Amino acid sequence: MRSSTAWHIVAGRVEEVTIPAEGFEIDLGLACNGYRLLPGNEDDNWRDFTLGKVAEIATRLTPWAEWWCSPNLPLHEEIGEVGGVAYGQPQVGLVRSCWRPEFSISTAFHEAWHLAEPWLTYEEAMAVQAATKRGPEWPTDYLRRECERSARAFQNWAMSTLETGGGRPGRGAPMHYKAFWSVYSGEVGQRALAKRGVVRPERRPPPAPVKVIQWWRGGAINTATV
Repeated sequence: MRSSTAWHIVAGRVEEVTIPAEGFEIDLGLACNGYRLLPGNEDDNWRDFTLGKVAEIATRLTPWAEWWCSPNLPLHEEIGEVGGVAYGQPQVGLVRSCWRPEFSISTAFHEAWHLAEPWLTYEEAMAVQAATKRGPEWPTDYLRRECERSARAFQNWAMSTLETGGGRPGRGAPMHYKAFWSVYSGEVGQRALAKRGVVRPERRPPPAPVKVIQWWRGGAINTATV
């Protein structure tokens, strides 16, 4: 397969990286040695639309984390083909760029939740856990995990909020909706940055030819050649 493109999102910057035919290895520390982004074809809407939305989600919801977007990702050891993955140490989110816009954006919300969930308050976490226990009895252990139930619930809520332009839940709204809003709005992201020991990641050039093409700030994609 010919080479293709990966996208590295860190601290609000979006960098374009070439994926060779054999794949491009990224550093996930002890979380997953030898993890390779795989080449393929991006969705037709990726560069003009989806990338900007994914970068906005990554930057607002998880400003401390590092993100990679690639046409294809390795098979997951438990569930096979995936649209995205999140790793806790280091804090890295991954999203496939070959999918239609709504799937890639929805996946970004899902993976951002996994990265942000540890920074919920105790009350927020308990409210989300209580609410998602009422869901269906999913057919696999993986889908039944509390963290996956809450990520799917947030993912669906976030997509609905994005579509409708919804704002902060009102005073009488369920507590888990307020917890979802605290992640969606970036409040949890800022909370995490304010905690001792959590810092915004420095911009590190990946070990491949890179051209910085754009960055997200203030609701807009800014473009530059460097």
